[in-house]
Amino acid sequence: MEKIIVRKKLTEKSHASSYFIRLTADFDFNSIDDFIKKYGLSYIMRELFDENIKSESLNDTNIYKKNIKILDDEKENDYFEVMYKIQDEFCVSLMNNIYIYHLVPALKIDKGQVVPWNYVDSKLYAGDTWWEEDEEILNDLKSLSIIDFIKKYKAY
Repeated sequence: MEKIIVRKKLTEKSHASSYFIRLTADFDFNSIDDFIKKYGLSYIMRELFDENIKSESLNDTNIYKKNIKILDDEKENDYFEVMYKIQDEFCVSLMNNIYIYHLVPALKIDKGQVVPWNYVDSKLYAGDTWWEEDEEILNDLKSLSIIDFIKKYKAY
């Protein structure tokens, strides 16, 4: 299963996608860079993701540096966590508990996207990891009925 980098902060449900559509509807942007030049990175990050950044260059921001760090070592930090993508719309965290998250669709123009990480907009507790290995939990997510999964991982 694919590992992805996910921002720990929950965004408002459907807000980023609908606001992105609103910002791009009246313009024919050729690239994500054109979009950023039009609105400015700090405005985009604040309005789409409720992130307050000071720089107009993503590479100069603390959040970007935290993203690079987790790409290098895959260790959770105060901004990001490595999760497993279980479907196009969902990912799962297997830290101490099992949480299933709904992914915000990637906000793209052509092949570029606003940020190189994923945001989530909802979170569902699905049990405790106990001493089970990630692979077993991921297989159980795919193969067990919801009731059997709840029983096995004490999601009640």
